Amino acid sequence: MNSLVAVATGGDFEPALLQQPFGISRTDAVSFIFKGFQAALTGNRPPEKPKFQRDQSAALAFNGTVAERHTAADGSAEYLHLVFGTNEFVEGRGANIVDAEFLFLKDDNIVDLRASSRTNPTQADGQLSLSLSKGIVYDQNVAQRQLERLRKALQWESVPVITGFDPRFNQDKPLFFEKLYQPFLRGTYKSSPVDEMQ
Repeated sequence: MNSLVAVATGGDFEPALLQQPFGISRTDAVSFIFKGFQAALTGNRPPEKPKFQRDQSAALAFNGTVAERHTAADGSAEYLHLVFGTNEFVEGRGANIVDAEFLFLKDDNIVDLRASSRTNPTQADGQLSLSLSKGIVYDQNVAQRQLERLRKALQWESVPVITGFDPRFNQDKPLFFEKLYQPFLRGTYKSSPVDEMQ
């Protein structure tokens, strides 16, 4: 919890590797392959392997503040409430404030968390992303992106939440590209009990 508080309130952290495969930029990888192929044809020495690169764009310090911090009387759990964005004023709509809550249970490596934005997102807050169920979508979930950036800064692993409505974990629910074939596959898609509850 102490490392979370330190990083979230503006402390230094080591940026994660580039999101490219193996932390190597695509340009460097293509150059290495081309020079390696050229060296093999000419009999010269192979080129040096490209160096790993860190994502410096994600190295901006966080601007969070600790709103609440509690420990259970028996020490079985710790609760932390952070507020991000209190110093970021956006012209015409005020600050984009994100509340994040963390629950640390004793003898458990998984951190339970919840985040929400206090303001409604605008078009300027969004970015294009890929959804398994809807294809390309315009994502305006500022709180989720803030926590994902914090998770990467802390180098925590992501643990999926297995749900019936998520197509990654439900074989009966079609992915966005599988929906294109639905007119030709009538009767093959079975709705799950979770679909019927919604």
